[in-house]
Amino acid sequence: MYVWVYAKIGKIASFFHYHSTLFSSCCEYVVLLPCPMAKHNLIGEKGECLAVDYFRRKGYQILHKNWRKGKNEIDIIASCSDVLHFIEVKTRTFAGNIPPEHAVNKKKLQGLMKAAAAFLVDNHQNNSSIQFDVLSITLLPKIEILLIEDVYLYPR
Repeated sequence: MYVWVYAKIGKIASFFHYHSTLFSSCCEYVVLLPCPMAKHNLIGEKGECLAVDYFRRKGYQILHKNWRKGKNEIDIIASCSDVLHFIEVKTRTFAGNIPPEHAVNKKKLQGLMKAAAAFLVDNHQNNSSIQFDVLSITLLPKIEILLIEDVYLYPR
C-alpha cells in the first residue's frame, strides 16, 4: 500500500511518496511536522487502529482515543455492557523473547489509573463500573492480538 505523506519544513512544503505495509485503511494519511515520524510511532499508530477495529467488532463503543491529562495518557476509553474500559495498547513488530504485554509495568499501570481517575472526575462518571485492560498486538509474522482483562496492581 502506498501512503502520501505531507511534510512541511520551515517554508518549504513537499510531498513524499511513502511505501508502507504498516497502515490499515483507517490510517492512510500521516502529517509529518517538522520531520518524519519515528518508526515506533508508526507501529504504535498501526496498533491503535487495529485495537479500535478489534473492540468495535467485539461490540465495544469507542469513547476516546489517546485521552490525555497531564503526563498520563489512556490509549482507548471504551464502553461495553455498562462497564467503562480503560485500555492500554502495546504493539510490537515481532514478539521476540518478550511479548508486548510485558512492557506494561507498574509505573505504566499507575499512570493509567491516575489518568482514569482524572477522566472520571472530569466527566462526572463517579458511579460507573470500571475495568483496566491491556491489549497486546504483534504484527509479524502474522497479526496476533491478546486481550488481558481486568488488570490491577497488588498493594505492597
